[in-house]
Amino acid sequence: MTTEMPKFFEYMKFIGNLKKVERTGWVRHNVKHPESVAEHMYRMAMIAFALPSDSTLDRDKCIKIALVHDVAESIVGDITPSCGVSKADKSKMEEDATKHIASFLPGHGAQEVLQLWKEYEYQSSPEAKFVKDLDKFEMIFQALEYEKAENRGGDLEEFFVHTIQKHKFATDIVRGWADQVISVRGTVKDSDWEAGILNAKKNIAPSVPAASAVSNAPKSPSSLSRVQPQLHTLSAAKKLKVDAGGDSSL
Repeated sequence: MTTEMPKFFEYMKFIGNLKKVERTGWVRHNVKHPESVAEHMYRMAMIAFALPSDSTLDRDKCIKIALVHDVAESIVGDITPSCGVSKADKSKMEEDATKHIASFLPGHGAQEVLQLWKEYEYQSSPEAKFVKDLDKFEMIFQALEYEKAENRGGDLEEFFVHTIQKHKFATDIVRGWADQVISVRGTVKDSDWEAGILNAKKNIAPSVPAASAVSNAPKSPSSLSRVQPQLHTLSAAKKLKVDAGGDSSL
């Protein structure tokens, strides 16, 4: 007898898939451990907590937009300009994908996810503009981390150039953070980059062993192969069937 899976579980599966979708820019530059879309959005949401208390922006709304803005990539993948997909096609696919994922939420939740996504996509609110700034800032901070952790010698330069020269920051606070990243990039030694984290672990949790030391169980073949569930061309994306209030072929 087959038990029907609850509708909400489909939502859980799509959101969980974001942990498997690697960010295209890092994959293209052969980063050893490229971050997932879920990791990117989570840190953006946490950065939003840094909004000063006297800010006119709705902090809770900023956090929500950060958590929603790339949800479509669970289906369409992380489409970048290098993928050869037009902006119009990208926007249409991502809206259809967001509708599909949100359709598994009950009532108001589905409407809120779609509305927040649209605000970000069309940059129609001050909070959406702030989160767009966070998106660019988090990217260059991540690039800085990869350069320091992997001793890459500045080979992720294009991410910094593109962000600083082409993105017009809408908020002074994030622009200031971005400027500080550029300053730190050229002054902090690679060997000193993780000193704060290592010292905190040593002082706060010295008796907790590393995860690698807890289990000696051999890794399964599936854990050794990394599946890249992304679609980088429009022709591939068109194969998807998105059901958002009726069948819609992308």
